[in-house]
Amino acid sequence: MKIVAISDIHGHLNNVELVLKKEKDIDLLVFVGDISPYRYPSLTRVLLKNLVDIAKNYVNSYILAIPGNVDYPKDYDLDNSEKYINLDKKVFKYQNMVFIGYGGSTPTPFNTINEIDEDTINRELNEIIRNNRIDNNNIVLLTHSPPHDTKCDITYTNQHVGSKSIRRFIIEYNPILNICGHIHESRCVDRIGRTVIVNPGPLSKGLYSVIELSNSIDVYLNSI
Repeated sequence: MKIVAISDIHGHLNNVELVLKKEKDIDLLVFVGDISPYRYPSLTRVLLKNLVDIAKNYVNSYILAIPGNVDYPKDYDLDNSEKYINLDKKVFKYQNMVFIGYGGSTPTPFNTINEIDEDTINRELNEIIRNNRIDNNNIVLLTHSPPHDTKCDITYTNQHVGSKSIRRFIIEYNPILNICGHIHESRCVDRIGRTVIVNPGPLSKGLYSVIELSNSIDVYLNSI
């Protein structure tokens, strides 16, 4: 399975097509949030529709998306969008994998539109597991916030600002993969136990990842 993972577009939709033209035989496009420019959440829906219109011509199967902290989460519900799935707080089974999505971020100094406290994140992630009776070991977790205390959540000031609840979830449920974003300066591949953590970097700067899932997980940090 070939996944192209993108995050933090922030209005630079032209970069989406540049990535998809460069890559071949894409099974899934995974977008983990922040399509809107800063301070313009009202553009969420129109930009997302444009992303889907572009991507559906290049992606073989599905476009999975969750909102970021600068997006209106309700605007990720698109009607009659071919190949598109809003995975925010939802589960999607594809081949032998179970994809779980959780958008938004922990509170930031910038008071953005879609910030969630740790207690709520913890409760809602566990509700997803309980409500869907997930017993598959091949979980792929899509989050906008990275897990706390990894290479993926370090700011320019050298602080770890990821979600402790997401880290707790990963330790408890052992997904094979967590694709996240949010912290632009912490593009990387890391691990928590068996879980591979990927922050593809901001597509607004031309950064993305290709992930090959088979008997192993191979991650490539690419650029346009």
